[in-house]
Amino acid sequence: MGNRGVSGARWRAWSSVVLLWCTCALAAAQAKVALEIEPNVPASLAQRLESAIAGQLADLAVREGLCAVRVTQIDVGLKLELFDRERRARGVRSLSVRSEELAASEAGSVVRAFVLALRDEELAPEVHADPVLELPVTSAEEPAVATAVTPAPAPVVAVAPPSSPSKPVEPTRLWLTALYTGEAYAPQLAWQSGVRAELAMRVGLGVHAGVGYAYHPPATVSHPLASIRVRDHGPSALLGMLRGAGPFSAGGELAFGLTDTRRQTSRVNGAFSGIDPSSHWSWQLAVRARARMRVVERLWLDLAPALELAFGQRAATVDSGAQFTVLSPRTARFRLDVGASFELL
Repeated sequence: MGNRGVSGARWRAWSSVVLLWCTCALAAAQAKVALEIEPNVPASLAQRLESAIAGQLADLAVREGLCAVRVTQIDVGLKLELFDRERRARGVRSLSVRSEELAASEAGSVVRAFVLALRDEELAPEVHADPVLELPVTSAEEPAVATAVTPAPAPVVAVAPPSSPSKPVEPTRLWLTALYTGEAYAPQLAWQSGVRAELAMRVGLGVHAGVGYAYHPPATVSHPLASIRVRDHGPSALLGMLRGAGPFSAGGELAFGLTDTRRQTSRVNGAFSGIDPSSHWSWQLAVRARARMRVVERLWLDLAPALELAFGQRAATVDSGAQFTVLSPRTARFRLDVGASFELL
């Protein structure tokens, strides 16, 4: 218990130091640059922008309130409006948002270049007018002439274009997922296990779409009068959104699927006879939460619980004068998908 207490205290101490450092860096950057982020910028992207700009300005020694930057979300990405100390507009930059991390990094480079240009402009030596110079009198009739030296104009300092990162890394566009899938199929078949494969592609900022295929191997459902074997498979389509920071991300998905269910009698009571194998199609809607963690480059672990609604399912019954239900699939059922994703592109 003592060692655990010491470890917990050390962890809290290190967490406090890191939090204090981040807070000081952000406060120092805000003192140098008045950063105005409009409400239409997503909160996660706003946090990345603040962190990236603070990191770019941490090593610069400039006067407080040197400039101001206003960030606005536009159709093509982000718009950065640059102002000097007197709030005079000095330029506008538009940035495409291929990923939040790249957008924040590029915005930090733009702000750093602008701050450096303004600092150099303020530190540029000013050329002052020399005092009046009196020329010597050449004769008694020619009085001395006072000549003033006209000062040279101050050099004009232009804002240097921002340094863009060389060969930016494109965000992941395509990934393949392999999952174990299990669901509470029916009262008579408490848990049905299978496999699921999915191929998904990013179609927008944090938004992805994909297709999948699921297969559940044969499982036997027993009843005193008869036993049947059931298996199913089918395709699906999904649309979802994932947001995150660092190695973690989370989001949700909506999926639509079709299932071909096949049944066959495997055992009957002597007074009954089996039926021929049957097959029928049904369809499902699923709402799935998803959490991901990157373990190595290009490889993620996935945990995805879901609520599935199945329509068009058929019960299996035995008719012996009275109907006995052997299998009655649930309409609403819990599903759990666990597996890994590999980034292809």
